[in-house]
Amino acid sequence: MGESTGRPRAAVVVTGSELLTGAISDRNGPWVARELGELGFEVSHVLVVGDRPDDLAAALGFAAEAGAALIVTSGGLGPTADDLTAEVVAGFAGVPLELDEPMCARILAA
Repeated sequence: MGESTGRPRAAVVVTGSELLTGAISDRNGPWVARELGELGFEVSHVLVVGDRPDDLAAALGFAAEAGAALIVTSGGLGPTADDLTAEVVAGFAGVPLELDEPMCARILAA
């Protein structure tokens, strides 16, 4: 078992079924892990899960139970029906999602 570095632990959870099938390779997870390391975090895990909400919730739970003080997610934030990262993370954290009307207006105007 590894020794603690004294640095805060972080985990990266990347979601997308296309990553599991090999249709595309994950470049976000390693990049985020590298950046977190440069910011002083000890990255304990980079997890890749498909688009099933239960799989994402399980990965978040695993990362939290492994002692991650910070969990960064990548993927699942687009406009399609299977992009449920925001909803799953909010449920996991026990906080409601809030719609930022001014930001929506800016996005629609772009």
